[in-house]
This record gives sequence, structure tokens and C-alpha cells, in this order.
Amino acid sequence: MTALTKRYRRAQADLDDAGKAAMAKALEMLRADIPPTEVARLSPFTDSYIRKAAREAGIGPAREPRGITAAPITRVMKRPPAKPAGGQGDAPPAST
Repeated sequence: MTALTKRYRRAQADLDDAGKAAMAKALEMLRADIPPTEVARLSPFTDSYIRKAAREAGIGPAREPRGITAAPITRVMKRPPAKPAGGQGDAPPAST
């Protein structure tokens, strides 16, 4: 049992070291403007954990990828006219 305990503790230390190295690389990728979703896809961490670690490291929110911008607004939608009070808006015109 003593030998297995030593083996277990070595494996746990190796896992901790690998986790720290993976997080350091993840933060490096975020600083290079790689989106958190892509970093999470490539890493052993979830999107939310990546974002939390980024905030704790002082890395701001993700920006839009370079060269891609939002489409300009080309027209403004107008609201439809309000119906008259009294429920008369859908009634056919009265014949005289």
C-alpha cells in the first residue's frame, strides 16, 4: 500500500503541474485574442472556467476577430400604426 500511495501522490502532482501548464497556455492564447470558446475547445477546461480565469488574470472580454465587423444598419424599422381605441380598427367601413 505504501508504494501505491507514493505512486498516487506522484501522479497527482504530475496532474497538478499539467493543469497549471495548460492554464498558463490558455491565458497566453486569450492574450493573443483567441476567443474563449476556441481556447476551451482545445483545452481540458470549460468555457465558463476559461472566462473566470481570464477575469482573475485581468484579461478583458473577448473582442471580435480581426477584420470582421458588424454589418451596418441600412434601414430603421418603423412601428406599425396604433389601432384606434374602442376596437374599431379592424371593422369594415360603415356604409351610408
